[in-house]
Amino acid sequence: GSISTITTKDLKQSPTANINNALAGRMPGLLVNQFNGGEPGNDAAQLNIRGKSTYGKSDVIMIVDGIERDMSYLSPDEIETFTILKDASATAIYGVQAANGVIVLTTKQGKEGKAQLNYNTSMTLNQRPSYGDFYLMNAAERIQLSQDIIAKSLEYGRVPVSLGYEGLYMDYMNRKISYEDFALGTKRMAKRNTDWYDILFRNVLSHNHTLSINGGSKDTRYYASIGFDQNFGTAEGSVSKRYTTMMKLNSWLNDQVFVGVTLNGNVTENKGFHSSVNPNQYAYETSRTIPCYNEDGSLFYYETRQKGQLASSQAPKEEMLYNIVHELGQTGSAGKVAGITGQVNLQWRIKYGFKYDFLGSYSYQQSKQNSYAKEASNYVG
Repeated sequence: GSISTITTKDLKQSPTANINNALAGRMPGLLVNQFNGGEPGNDAAQLNIRGKSTYGKSDVIMIVDGIERDMSYLSPDEIETFTILKDASATAIYGVQAANGVIVLTTKQGKEGKAQLNYNTSMTLNQRPSYGDFYLMNAAERIQLSQDIIAKSLEYGRVPVSLGYEGLYMDYMNRKISYEDFALGTKRMAKRNTDWYDILFRNVLSHNHTLSINGGSKDTRYYASIGFDQNFGTAEGSVSKRYTTMMKLNSWLNDQVFVGVTLNGNVTENKGFHSSVNPNQYAYETSRTIPCYNEDGSLFYYETRQKGQLASSQAPKEEMLYNIVHELGQTGSAGKVAGITGQVNLQWRIKYGFKYDFLGSYSYQQSKQNSYAKEASNYVG
């Protein structure tokens, strides 16, 4: 059948704490769909071997050391090889559920000889997004668009709020300001060009470290490793820490009996944003005519309605003051995932050509997610 293999050396060309992301662009026929909103804890990637299915599931089967289970908890430094089975021959081994392809993964193990101590580290610099990446309008172009809509008597896709050029224009039409104030305000807005990506995002340096030891005799070999990854999201205030460990012992007790024991442990801690705040969406959708700070350096607040009030025409018209920087400081989320996996491999060479194999695994995972919003936040208020 069609088989592709990738080694640890290949994975290190894309230093990342997420194995799925490390596979991007490394194997023909493997599609890695990455999702990242600026938070390291949300950089999950979906793997597709035969493209996306229009119906049913298109998830691939993942086999880790002979057991079907998730591989995202492993550190890339703990991987020995990836093998991808891409055609229908995989169903002969793993059944019809393998129709979408199979990834067979093996982890490192001890080698015969004296104890060897290894240390690996890598650093990754991620640049924040910018307006040039998305071809978005600057402040002057956004004002020109509003002027064209008004001049042609077109309808807005949504009702304008009293903010930005529309708010200034409405104040002029309602005679709250003079034409001179309106013209001066328009000129200032055109030059403002608030850079939301600069305010809400940052360039970050992430790093990971792995310390391992392996060795053994002809009959008994051991491998142990500990790892630490710290990944900062490009969005301000987001960070993820992960601790991993693996211990493996393989031994021929005699000429007939082999026992292999593997133990994996991992703890991941994420710090991010409240569900009501999305810096990536805000920077992408918010006009650059709107300031983040007043001229004296204080935060600029504008009136907005809570999401729940916008959803109902019967909701009270209570106005709320909003500033994205203030809201990020008043809300947030923290999560923790801890897991442990144990595996036992037993082989018994019975006489007369018979052999008994046993492979068993146990996994336990616990996750906890907390979100908070303080009283001064727009979400609570």
